[in-house]
Amino acid sequence: MADLPPAYEVLRKHGIRFVVNAANGEFMTNCPNPKCGGQNNFVHHDDDEVGWHCHDCSESRIVRLRPGPARAAGAAAGDGQGGAAEASCNSEQKEAAVSGAGAEGGTNDAPPDIPADTMEVIRNGVADDELRSGAFWNVLVVLKGLGFSRADADELLAAHPDGIAKKYRGRLRYEVERAYHKIKQGQHHDDAQAADYGKGEQELPTVRWHGEVDARDSRPQLIQDLIPEVGCGLISGQWGTYKTFTALDIAHSVMSREPFLGFEVVRPGGVLFIALEGQSEIALRLEGDIKEKGKFNGAHAPFAWIETCPPLTSPDALAVLTKITEQVAAKLKAKFDLPLVLIEIDTVIVAAGYTTEGADNDTALGQKVMGTLAQLAQNAHCFVFGIDHFGKDVNVGTRGSSAKEGRADVVLALLGDKSVGGVVTNTRLAVRKRRSGANGQEFAFKPRPVNMGVNSLGKEETTLVLDWSTAVAPPKTAKDDWGKTKGVKLLRKIIMSMLVDQGVSLTPWADGPTVRALKLADVKAEFLKAYYTESETETTRQKAKRTAFGRAVTAASADQRGVIVTREIEGVEYVWLASARAEAEARAVGTAGRKPADDPTPAQTPDGGASVATVPAFLTTPEKEQLRDIGCTEEYIHHVHPAEAQAFLARRRKLANVLATWSATIGCSQPRTAEQVIAAADVADDDGDKLKLALTAVAGGDHIDSSRLEQWLREISGVEVNHLSLHSDGPNENGAPLWTLKLRVERDRGSDAD
Repeated sequence: MADLPPAYEVLRKHGIRFVVNAANGEFMTNCPNPKCGGQNNFVHHDDDEVGWHCHDCSESRIVRLRPGPARAAGAAAGDGQGGAAEASCNSEQKEAAVSGAGAEGGTNDAPPDIPADTMEVIRNGVADDELRSGAFWNVLVVLKGLGFSRADADELLAAHPDGIAKKYRGRLRYEVERAYHKIKQGQHHDDAQAADYGKGEQELPTVRWHGEVDARDSRPQLIQDLIPEVGCGLISGQWGTYKTFTALDIAHSVMSREPFLGFEVVRPGGVLFIALEGQSEIALRLEGDIKEKGKFNGAHAPFAWIETCPPLTSPDALAVLTKITEQVAAKLKAKFDLPLVLIEIDTVIVAAGYTTEGADNDTALGQKVMGTLAQLAQNAHCFVFGIDHFGKDVNVGTRGSSAKEGRADVVLALLGDKSVGGVVTNTRLAVRKRRSGANGQEFAFKPRPVNMGVNSLGKEETTLVLDWSTAVAPPKTAKDDWGKTKGVKLLRKIIMSMLVDQGVSLTPWADGPTVRALKLADVKAEFLKAYYTESETETTRQKAKRTAFGRAVTAASADQRGVIVTREIEGVEYVWLASARAEAEARAVGTAGRKPADDPTPAQTPDGGASVATVPAFLTTPEKEQLRDIGCTEEYIHHVHPAEAQAFLARRRKLANVLATWSATIGCSQPRTAEQVIAAADVADDDGDKLKLALTAVAGGDHIDSSRLEQWLREISGVEVNHLSLHSDGPNENGAPLWTLKLRVERDRGSDAD
């Protein structure tokens, strides 16, 4: 330990674990405060000082490693540089407020080279709080001019907590560092000052009013109905589920203007890829995509990548990344006349730069990482995707804090069935979260090897491309395999019998599905009562019961079965079922002897009248079958909220009614404007009346409104029900949009023509 640098000796003496190879001398570690003991202690050191600040208990300290630079006595007076009141204040009022008592204010505890009026402000602050920010800035201008380091200035101000530093208690070091950085850049206070809403003449947020903008144009998109123009998201999945390949496919789409999974690219442009894993694969994988899809005809793609980046948790990460994106955007504009529209970071956990074990589960750090991505997106005016891993329990989703998915605008999950040997089958992409449409939609794909030719060493090079399909067939449902041991069978029986009557509705993850859950302690208490075991003493018998319960929960929640999910929420451990089929079985058990839930009757009030229906905890079996019939996966059915699914089915029934009556009244392949469709519905015959009723249900009120009808037609364009779908057919001679009903005819698979 004798050879350690001074900074590490200081940390060791205070009981702080240190990271010798930490980038920029910054890392997260343990708090030295015995009353805290947290792991969110931020450490920073350089040749001059070492300091730390705990985000949990706010304990802070700065230790100088060597004396600060020499300060010439009377430097301020010799240079003609007055006190704080004269260091950038233009108005006489500000000068008077900042100077305070001036030279009369006593300087017994002041270093001899600090002007008396500056020291007065340091000790006592200013009377007018509106001038505090300017006075604080001016004090630091003086201190920096006198040769005070950041640590020196921080220590001096902290020694007078009721003075000018009072407003910045708990964040003083950050404000000093921020001001020093701005002063070094030559900025003035009015340029560098952060917004202080409600004080002085600061600019207030823009107030927006309904009707100022067209709602249909209020959410610009990168990829229509999937990815917004500006925002941040995650591409998540277990290892081996082709996350990077998917990211490159999205990049290819925005560069080439080709739709991604049928979603239209609205804002084509260039891509910046930050490759922190598998850097040597990027060029070949991208070239494989370009070669197979043939959209660039030998031209260079607007694609750039870098192989390092500052840790997203570091203070300067945003500034450095913003500068990089500005350079890339300038090159894209000059070379391709395209904007930078997409940034992809592979992977988030490497980019975050965590330095302590378990840091990826820290909510504050997760928010900070996602906040950096979101602000980078704002600065670069583009969308930022982070590629991330699932945790050990795939039901939980993205690894680490739930704050990551909660902050994301889009989460695309790469799913698959993985064997022990690492072979991944049934690969698919699930739209786990998006703000512009329903969640849960899945798209199957298969990886396909492609030959890329011979390299300079005469070796053949290959890579993979993804072949996408537009829908995923619902997997065959099989009875959930809980296992055959006595403990697991008893656990299943207890959960199934308790769930309906004692279960509570929970939303375990931000913006995630609502589940029916039980307190694990209640399940355990019932298990210990019911589990039989022989033992000589009561102590060993109870121990055997507890062991059996632990084994049963572990077996039922293991990856091989995964029939239950456990999670601690606000200090309470809960358990719930992982599959839709298990939920149906639980409800069947809970409603035994009662009227089946699939054939409900209105609840009766004491006076015999029907009460207002409540939102059901589960989907009915017919509703689930309807969802399966239209291609919804079991995962979607399990995660979707019942009210959302019922609303979706209701909208689909309305669409089916319009398609059928349109077919009977107007027919297929007959282009019509919205006004012409309304006119056809007004025809006084049975078919016209049916079409009118169907249109009123989707675009009516007292009458069918043509603008609402056109909006509805745009929303459902291309959605197929019973082989019928409506499509945009361009404008007519007057520029009005036309709509055509199309009938999809399937080939006769038994025909000789096949």
